[in-house]
Amino acid sequence: MGRAVNKKLFFLFVTVLLISTLLGLFFGQRLLTKHLIDKLYFYSYTKVYPPLVKIEGQGGLCPNGICTFSEIILKNGTYVKDNKLGGKIDASKLSIIINATDFNEIYKNKFTGVCPTAYDAMEITYTFYTSHGKEVVSSCSVKINPTNPLFVEMKNLYLYNPSF
Repeated sequence: MGRAVNKKLFFLFVTVLLISTLLGLFFGQRLLTKHLIDKLYFYSYTKVYPPLVKIEGQGGLCPNGICTFSEIILKNGTYVKDNKLGGKIDASKLSIIINATDFNEIYKNKFTGVCPTAYDAMEITYTFYTSHGKEVVSSCSVKINPTNPLFVEMKNLYLYNPSF
């Protein structure tokens, strides 16, 4: 069943890709096609190597609307920024720390200030993929402790780390 659905999605995506290529050639817009190819590659790659941690930012105003960014570390250590594959890091220590983290302790420290999105800054959301499921930590709902070993390791790996 799952394989049949994946096949249908793949053929649907390829059809959309072909149509967009034809339209792109007709209208002279090759960027659309490149963007769709990047998305297809990213989707297929992340199905093979699931994520370990995803960091997303949203808020503030950029020239094209609301500012956003996305950084992902896959379980094999591949670094992905804004859906573009980057280099590789050694994510083994991060994986151990994520699975050893007491997220209930992190959630106890509630954020009580004004969310930065209210004054043209970003809300940062961390999604950690643990052995027991997803854990989501948002900078507008949790006051992040910069001395927590999880966030220390993320800073050591140069992952997005706002001034907590």
